[in-house]
Amino acid sequence: GDTQNELTEATIGFGKAELVATKLKAKTSILDDDKEDNIEKEQFEQTLLSMMGEAVGVDLEAVCVFGDSAYTSGGSKDPLFSCFDGWLKGATAVKSDGAKGSGSADFVLANTGVFGMFDAMLKKLPAAYRQANLMKDLVFYVPYEVYEAYRAFLIDRETGLGDSTLLNADELKYKGIPVKYAPVLDAADGRTVYGKVPSILTVPEFLWYGVYKDLSVEPKRIVENEETEYYYRIRCDAANQWNDAVIAAQITAAEAAAL
Repeated sequence: GDTQNELTEATIGFGKAELVATKLKAKTSILDDDKEDNIEKEQFEQTLLSMMGEAVGVDLEAVCVFGDSAYTSGGSKDPLFSCFDGWLKGATAVKSDGAKGSGSADFVLANTGVFGMFDAMLKKLPAAYRQANLMKDLVFYVPYEVYEAYRAFLIDRETGLGDSTLLNADELKYKGIPVKYAPVLDAADGRTVYGKVPSILTVPEFLWYGVYKDLSVEPKRIVENEETEYYYRIRCDAANQWNDAVIAAQITAAEAAAL
């Protein structure tokens, strides 16, 4: 064939995901009498601080998932969930018949069950990610209702897989993709912010979370009240590496309850 001395160059566009640290603060307190009267004595203070740290971690996880900087409740910003946008905010939505609003549904949960939802999520994933051999790295993260509905179906099957699912609680898979229960997706306050009950399909490494400053604790003594307050402080943010590679299935609370 002919040799071409002028070739059209190929352009490659790389999306950019930025993490901009946002400051979050929390407070707890303990009275001297409570510390002295508790069976743990001085150790009770450390127990309280540890429990508070765990609670902060749970809240941070919920914000990373459900955070929406535009969310308001009663006309005011939410002190927690409005801090920054979480993974669901930028995800690509796949909607059930109940959650479609004025648009069109991607699946009808009442007819297809969770299988139709899983298939709709896979269908929404751009072909480029399949071609990049990322299918083996995908994970379905689901709330309790979805997990139990799928697990119950496998148990009802008269196969070795059904027996194993019932007796051993083996890891569930759909078309070779792990189906994992994510307790954070059960959070009632998070569902209120999002307005729907979500499930997520993605490669875990595509969900970014950054901490600019580690969690710190600073005490404040209030002598006149015989009380000590503890202030927790952290700076962090969350983002999706690629929004079209994070698929969020949306169903209503009524649909979830009916599974």
